[in-house]
Amino acid sequence: MKNILVVMAALALVAGSAAAATVEREIAVGSGGLVEFDLEAGGSVTVTGWSSSSVAVVADVSGRDADAAWVKVTEQDGGVLVESGYNERRRSMSTDIDIEVRVPTIFDVKLDSMGGGLSIEDV
Repeated sequence: MKNILVVMAALALVAGSAAAATVEREIAVGSGGLVEFDLEAGGSVTVTGWSSSSVAVVADVSGRDADAAWVKVTEQDGGVLVESGYNERRRSMSTDIDIEVRVPTIFDVKLDSMGGGLSIEDV
């Protein structure tokens, strides 16, 4: 019983030590642009159309290897590039990246990802 409690306490310390981060960025754009995703670390992506002439990105990074993961949002010709990756390579990487993006209702979406869910509404 004592050994089980020690293992559970150790697991709680490890789970609590993962760094979590949020990236937020809003970029002014026009209708008919492109939001491009290049997600080497994967991620769950939700794209929703809205009546604003900007792209708003909120990305939450958590999980065991969140300290080694990054998300970058940059402006590019007529649109936005959202990238994810790792600062280092380990034998097994585990992160949870949730990316929510709001775009003008007339906007293109291009996705290249290592995995994760995709939802597109009102675009």
